[in-house]
Amino acid sequence: MRPSPRDIQILLPVWGERYTRDFLELGLPSLVAPRNIPALAQLGSCTFVLLAPARDAGTIEQHPLWTLLQQQCDVSVTFIDNLVSQSSSAVLTLAYALAIRTSGLRALETCFVPLVADYVFSDGALFAAVTRVVNGASAVLVGNFMVAREAAGPVLSKLKRVDGVLVIAPRDFVDISLKSLHQSTSDDLVVEGRPPRAAANRLFWEVDDDCMIGRFYLMHMIAVHPETTDFTISAPSDYSLVSELCPSGKIDRLTDSDEYFVVECQPQLGLETSSERVSPSAFAGELATWATAMHHANVRHPVVFHAQAIPASVADAVVLSERFLTEIGPAEISGLPYRNHPMWTALLDYHIATAQAEQDPACLCAITGDGALMQRVKRAGRLRSLLLGRAPRFRPWHPRWKDVLVLKGAILALRGKVAIVSDASARVRAWFDAEITKGGAGSITHIRPASTAGSDHRQARDLAAYDAVVFCLDRIPADIASRIAQLEPLVRNNGYLILSIGPVFSESGPEATSPLRVSDEFDKLPASLEKMSAIGVAWNPLCSAVQGAMLRHARKAVRSQVLVATGRLALAAGLAIASASFNVVLVGRRGAAGGLAFSSLLLTFRKTETGSERGGDAERGYRKQHSYEIGR
Repeated sequence: MRPSPRDIQILLPVWGERYTRDFLELGLPSLVAPRNIPALAQLGSCTFVLLAPARDAGTIEQHPLWTLLQQQCDVSVTFIDNLVSQSSSAVLTLAYALAIRTSGLRALETCFVPLVADYVFSDGALFAAVTRVVNGASAVLVGNFMVAREAAGPVLSKLKRVDGVLVIAPRDFVDISLKSLHQSTSDDLVVEGRPPRAAANRLFWEVDDDCMIGRFYLMHMIAVHPETTDFTISAPSDYSLVSELCPSGKIDRLTDSDEYFVVECQPQLGLETSSERVSPSAFAGELATWATAMHHANVRHPVVFHAQAIPASVADAVVLSERFLTEIGPAEISGLPYRNHPMWTALLDYHIATAQAEQDPACLCAITGDGALMQRVKRAGRLRSLLLGRAPRFRPWHPRWKDVLVLKGAILALRGKVAIVSDASARVRAWFDAEITKGGAGSITHIRPASTAGSDHRQARDLAAYDAVVFCLDRIPADIASRIAQLEPLVRNNGYLILSIGPVFSESGPEATSPLRVSDEFDKLPASLEKMSAIGVAWNPLCSAVQGAMLRHARKAVRSQVLVATGRLALAAGLAIASASFNVVLVGRRGAAGGLAFSSLLLTFRKTETGSERGGDAERGYRKQHSYEIGR
């Protein structure tokens, strides 16, 4: 039996305003509960390793509970500004691998605890997981589900102690969670007569109001005690880390919520999942495109979530779930390889394309330990570029081609000093520079949205420096009026504020986002902003369905055998012709807004000198803005 690990490293990658907020509001308060991090510190040397961009790390370090955490264990901060992208799976994988590889030979004496920012822990969950490693396991896998933040968040916040710590017993937490299921969890409840979702990686069976069982293909590796430092990461972390680091297969799976219970607390709105449902045999076909042998082994371990004592009827639910798994396929399935997994090159290609900093190939190879990585990624990137283009230079049949075209027309007209306020990738920022310079602008400054928050409007008004400010948002936030108010002082009198709303540069299909609608918040803008125009690209359900099908066939073609791939590519090509036709029609029409939905919206405001000097009106602050012109 291996010696118990001498060190414990808790790894938390976190980036972006939303995940930083989620971690500080619920994740961190639950981690500092008595039987979580404080209990781990009694088992050995314990270090909390924060992997975050510098700005987010600074926000976290200013939180009062960070001081409490420093009293409970050692802390370490690693900046990952150069690893952040829109591919959360790639960022998590690279951050975990970086931390483990940085430990060198000490990794063999360390229990790593990889966390996710929106996890909320019952008291004792972490201690239970790490204890399994102390007792001899090389890795511990767990299953969890999502709860709706809108429902569970306020309840959990009220349970915090005066000092902000969240101490909640497993059964109490299960009770709250079963009453606050996220729609994505409800969608994966197996109900008689309802086929599973094609994209499901976890399935649930309701036992009664206080109990549910889960079958998980994807399980989270909550504790890992590496057996080797010679590892190659060429698949997402929950596909590869345990298999690479623990080749002996000494894996424990925690299956009782009394021992370990954690939820992902996600907002109900804004998280879109595929709703396509398929037969069990077709579901097995979907699994064959991504599941490894470990995933097929995971699903054979039912996880019981219960708010009371486990009822006898749980046995019936287990039998039903076994019967369902039998329909899908045999118990022993080899699955896809965890090394050089076919999903990885496409995932990393997407990471490189959407990264906020230009990626260093040598750095990626060093982190993953894969010297041939970039060769495979470049091949995948060339294929995608050929078929669909890359953001923002999409092919005319890509769902976002029309949105980019409208934005491009607006920025080509900009002159003077221009600021781009966005969380855009390095490639998109370079495109902005090229296009705006082509139009004749004198200078271009890129600003992250977080940098404008909380600014003093009166001081900023004296420092107004830009002839035009372009503000890019994927969605219409509830506080859109206040965000615009924060930017208005940056614009010179008679300058322009341009709002680009919608996932204009998204490389995902239209099914990944909901259509946008004009918000009432646009009725509450600063009086100094005069609306000049509003151009929208209409959302059309038939167009969305065609484009979604086109992308699905193209994706599946890449993973299929030659004969099947040829057929799928032929279907995708036919749909691409229809998609391009839709794009041309939708981008060329204009009309009254009404109650139309749209895929993107471009609003242009001029800052009026009279409006900014009109003290009473400006301080009272708002006037109605109407008459949107939307492409239909």
